[in-house]
Amino acid sequence: MPLTGYAWSSNIGWISFGGSTYSVSEDRATGALSGYAWSSNIGWISFSASDGTHPAPSANFTSGSVAGWARACAVFIDKNTGSGTLDPNAGSWDGWIALAGTALDNSTYGITQSLTCAWSGYAWGSEIIGAISMSGTAADGSPYGVGGDDPTACYSH
Repeated sequence: MPLTGYAWSSNIGWISFGGSTYSVSEDRATGALSGYAWSSNIGWISFSASDGTHPAPSANFTSGSVAGWARACAVFIDKNTGSGTLDPNAGSWDGWIALAGTALDNSTYGITQSLTCAWSGYAWGSEIIGAISMSGTAADGSPYGVGGDDPTACYSH
């Protein structure tokens, strides 16, 4: 199921979850997320990256929680793949974006997927990206959000 819509970070602006040549997808059988989102300010964000410390992103069909990690491809020499050799000009920024976790003040954050496939809540991408809001109201009063492209086909939890 392709995801559509926009998320917002006050640090990097809009993040698009689907366009004519890209999207983030949710596997309807496993909940695994894959593909790419796009930010005009930092480029591609991979939902297919993971390592031993940063588990792959996925949606839990029982609770509706979305967990795991995405990665900003801007930290790599090859900015289009989201993997390979890190760019030495990226400094200490590693590009990881936590889809759920505990903040420094011990508050929790995370993304929840509703029965209609709409996402709510926040992800966190360090001081560079900051908090990423998955739904809300833009400064001009327009609503925004991320969700599945066919809310009638979403799983139930």
